[in-house]
Amino acid sequence: NAEKLAKSLKPDNYQNVVALGNWHVSIHQVDAAKEFYLKARDYAIKAKNESLGHWYLVRIAGVYLDEGMPEKAKPYLESAQKEKLDANLLIHLAEYSELKHDPKKAVSYYQKAFNMVPMPFLHARIARAAKAMGNQKLAEKEFKLAEKAYLNVSQSGLIYTLESLADLYTSLDRYPEKAYKLAKDNLKYKRDIHARKVYKAAKEKLEKKQSKE
Repeated sequence: NAEKLAKSLKPDNYQNVVALGNWHVSIHQVDAAKEFYLKARDYAIKAKNESLGHWYLVRIAGVYLDEGMPEKAKPYLESAQKEKLDANLLIHLAEYSELKHDPKKAVSYYQKAFNMVPMPFLHARIARAAKAMGNQKLAEKEFKLAEKAYLNVSQSGLIYTLESLADLYTSLDRYPEKAYKLAKDNLKYKRDIHARKVYKAAKEKLEKKQSKE
């Protein structure tokens, strides 16, 4: 099994340290994952691949953010900023700002990231942060743009927007029945931490609505 394979790996080459980092993330041992990702960063820098080395700093920050640990993410975000500011880092800075209850700053980071790389999911992120800061006009505008983009993809038969749509509807308090069904269907294909979080949130929103009926 995966655990047995992971334990058989020796951290003596790039592929193994990356695999070990990913394994520890999957079992929520994020401090251990960090150490392996730092080793992967060392390999990248020795190979003169500064871009990949930078990516691992942001990856470490992202792992901590996913686990709700913004203070542990902060030093890696700061180190990454000293090297370069790309869309990936901007997105993680926005996520950090959301966890620190600063939605205004989060909106700004997400908008800057979108200007660099116009990815549809950033409409959803901006909508969520705008709602949190009380800007309903911006939240509604970005919600519609995100929903349109996701529906266009899902109608073509691709399933990767199931989670995205469920998260969008749940984050913006829309269509709880539909959000729950989408999140539940998504678990047939994807069961990582994000999929489970979206399902849990959608289930809670639906149960809350049903309790009021």
